[in-house]
Amino acid sequence: MYYRQLVVSLCLCLIAGCQTTPDIADTSPELLKRALAGNAFSQKPFNENVDFTLPDEDPFALTDEMKLFAQHYAPKTMSAHFRLRQLVWAIMNPNTLGLDYNPSATYTAAESFARREANCLSFTMLFISMAEEVGLKAELNDVAIPPTWDLQDGNRLVYYRHVNALVKLPHYQDMVVDINMEDYNENYEQSTLSKAEAEALYYNNRGVEAMNNQAFTESFLYFKKAILLSPTTHFIWSNLGVLYNRTNQKDLAEASFKHALSFGKFEPVAASNLARIYETSDRESEAEVIQQALKNFHKRNPYLQFKRALDSQQQSDNEKALAHVNKAIKLFDKDHRFFYLRAQIYASLGMKAKATEDLQTAEDIALKADEKEIYQTKLERLAALH
Repeated sequence: MYYRQLVVSLCLCLIAGCQTTPDIADTSPELLKRALAGNAFSQKPFNENVDFTLPDEDPFALTDEMKLFAQHYAPKTMSAHFRLRQLVWAIMNPNTLGLDYNPSATYTAAESFARREANCLSFTMLFISMAEEVGLKAELNDVAIPPTWDLQDGNRLVYYRHVNALVKLPHYQDMVVDINMEDYNENYEQSTLSKAEAEALYYNNRGVEAMNNQAFTESFLYFKKAILLSPTTHFIWSNLGVLYNRTNQKDLAEASFKHALSFGKFEPVAASNLARIYETSDRESEAEVIQQALKNFHKRNPYLQFKRALDSQQQSDNEKALAHVNKAIKLFDKDHRFFYLRAQIYASLGMKAKATEDLQTAEDIALKADEKEIYQTKLERLAALH
């Protein structure tokens, strides 16, 4: 599971490379105050304080049962390295806990343990707490997955971000613990998350779920809690803007989207929604500024170039496909699929040496054994051709 940002794909946005935030007017402090106050979800006018009770969950908390579980399977008498192996085995083995991966399961650690399922964020919170219980040093690792053009739906750009645990072991290299290794690639940009930031992601996800269930007041309370924990996390403000947009509070939606764009990184979901607000309110010049920023962003997206290369290849336009995949590789040269596509194009053009070189690069970049095996087989087949 990824933590979520609405509109594009219910996932978080990562920007590949440096992006420029469009030059927009400052957000009204009064509108921002109103957006965070939430009077729109109460019966009180905007000039009166609303005494909302915010959710107060502890997503990292362990029950006594969970503490005993960790202590039983990974006692401190073991070495740190063996403790780690035993703890992971106990959590994942069907004969002990048997935790399953469920991308839609945003639970607290205790809920994940009881239900025996978790998404990447919930699993990581559970694992971090159990690791600390048995004396292991672990931290939350935020993995930025590059923007991917949805190959099932050619009109959708999908943004993901992934969370796992990084365990510090004496005399060993740091070890990554991930419930879904398919989404982990050590080549991706990574950074440490604080527990407060992880809690903000938890409340953000819960806010998205509540909004999708039409529980708008509950959704607001989750987003507000997330913002209070991590005030400068831009995508949470963007999600708050989506909530206000859905409830027809256009001025507060605009303020939230503009604030999401004020933190220095280009936020395409907020930008897209803001442009739409401008377009539907006859503010064409302001919409054009945002649309131009979006166009510039897409030009710098390697996966859009990859998608265009695939389209051109399917239309048997190898020259155009080659131009697009070259742009994709120039923007991001850590995805083995880019080199595999270029190898296919070179092979179609009769350029065997270049195709072989790209297949070898794809194999070198690929981290998973099954992917490497596939590329090795293709290399052998290509070498057998006369």
